[in-house]
Amino acid sequence: MDTALTPSVASMVQLVGSTFVNETDTQKGTVYFQRKGSSLEMMVVFKQPQEKYVLYSGNALQVYQPDLLPEGLRPKARTQVVEVKTQAPPAEPSAQYVALLQPNGGAPAFILTVDAVTKNFTVRKVGAAAEPGKSFELWLISDKLPQPRSLGVIGAADFTARPVLASFDANTVDTATYAVTVEQEGGSPDGQPHSAPVYTGKLIETVPAGAPPR
Repeated sequence: MDTALTPSVASMVQLVGSTFVNETDTQKGTVYFQRKGSSLEMMVVFKQPQEKYVLYSGNALQVYQPDLLPEGLRPKARTQVVEVKTQAPPAEPSAQYVALLQPNGGAPAFILTVDAVTKNFTVRKVGAAAEPGKSFELWLISDKLPQPRSLGVIGAADFTARPVLASFDANTVDTATYAVTVEQEGGSPDGQPHSAPVYTGKLIETVPAGAPPR
């Protein structure tokens, strides 16, 4: 933020022999707005100089910065590769959606990203560790469905990618609540959640359809 002194304040600084340093901090990102009824939600996705997510929702401001931990405390990134068959890429870039899966009022535990055309999703683990003998499982909850639908177990690696949203229509995917439960190791044995959701979130559009690649 650029700061400028008025002449009177500048004179006072000179009189007391102080030095004023005009500092500039530049961060590059994209701001997205979404109106829900009478309320306004805002997400800012910063990419430079460091990755950072800022979410304003329900009169609360939340900031998540993956690189905030000191270098020595950051876990080494691991990627879980899942082989999937997807349709041919669209002629123009598709819309991208992001959901921060978090406890009520807490820091994000997972970041869910969804491609609007392929309906492939990726879950990035950022602040959650399953207990020994337990697994995190992702669910889609919608008033269009009679019960929660499992989207599979979230892997132990930092990233888990799957195409299982392809069986749902676009409106269901966009408006659903995404929840994470704690299940026995390997996931729910009967397709039903066996704990209350520990992390939840809803999708927000971060890249509109047809937007040029950055």
